Amino acid sequence: MAPSEIDRSCRVPLLFLFVGGALWLVLGSGFGLIASIKFHSPAFLADWACLTYGRVHPVSSNALVYGFSLQAGLGVGLWLLARLGRTLLAQPLLVVAGAIIYNLGVGSGIWGIVAGESTGFEHLEMPRYGAVLVFLGYLLIGMAAVITFHQRRQPGLYCSQWFLLTALFWFPWIYSTANLLLVAFPVRGLPRQ
Repeated sequence: MAPSEIDRSCRVPLLFLFVGGALWLVLGSGFGLIASIKFHSPAFLADWACLTYGRVHPVSSNALVYGFSLQAGLGVGLWLLARLGRTLLAQPLLVVAGAIIYNLGVGSGIWGIVAGESTGFEHLEMPRYGAVLVFLGYLLIGMAAVITFHQRRQPGLYCSQWFLLTALFWFPWIYSTANLLLVAFPVRGLPRQ
């Protein structure tokens, strides 16, 4: 399979992921700048409750981690799986749908943090409705990645493909476990006797 054909199959889905990631990078950096200024000058934008440091900093970190970093990583991972497997990206519409749902999840989670509905756990501040959409969008993108890996034409595997597949399963496992045990069904400690 020609590399140009592989790149053409990845063009639209990766465009959705990279443009969404770039927008979250700009938004997260802007909120990070506000958080940095507020850290040194607490009276800056003090008239609005939605722009307190306790809300602006989590918005910045969640936009950068989930909006930018994870989306850009998924895009690069999909491209690598297609290129190293010498196959077209499988189910590109599934990736586009997953990217849209994922960005809606990040957006609703960020909006929830700004509205004061944060969970209070570092990097898990998104309310449940945002976290569920992020998880569902990620699963759709991950399914397309696994199908792409399964349809590969290169018989041998590179170590980077192992690591990409491991990362595809590692994130939803850790993210869902942390959300379930910390937010949805908090684990209780042992009672004192």
